Amino acid sequence: VLKETNTPGAGIALVSRDEILFSTGIGLANRASNTEVTSDTMFRAGSISKSFTALAILRLQEAGQLKLEDRVRDLAPQAQFANPWEDTEPIRLMHLLEHTAGFDEISLREFATSRPDSRLEDDINFDPRPRTSRWRPGQFCSYSNADYSLAGYVLEKVSGQTFDDYLA
Repeated sequence: VLKETNTPGAGIALVSRDEILFSTGIGLANRASNTEVTSDTMFRAGSISKSFTALAILRLQEAGQLKLEDRVRDLAPQAQFANPWEDTEPIRLMHLLEHTAGFDEISLREFATSRPDSRLEDDINFDPRPRTSRWRPGQFCSYSNADYSLAGYVLEKVSGQTFDDYLA
């Protein structure tokens, strides 16, 4: 598969509920330096983190710490986003999870400057322009990483932990 897709390398792990059963790396982590992938090689998680974010939010709801109907402005007042209909039709947590907040995709500039060691609050406030509702929340669905970065920030505010620590 790596050869067919021109993919330099991959990490493979088989896990059970409680433990890692098998872990290895194949191929190269860096072609220029000929560095091989190992079990410890870090890869960008990508969109699979949306599933973890949604599950974490649902756990917080089960624990009574928030509700999917909660207004995002109330949960994370420091977050920069705009919704012209906020007074009558606020962005609610469920809109972020459903991709129905009306947000654009994050900018390439925002995506490119995000670092693993940066704080989520800094990332979402770096360029708030994509987090402007283009329609009334809940009206249409449009896939957007901006929704889930804001949902991740809500998770941090409500849980009192960093996103990474809560998921761990």
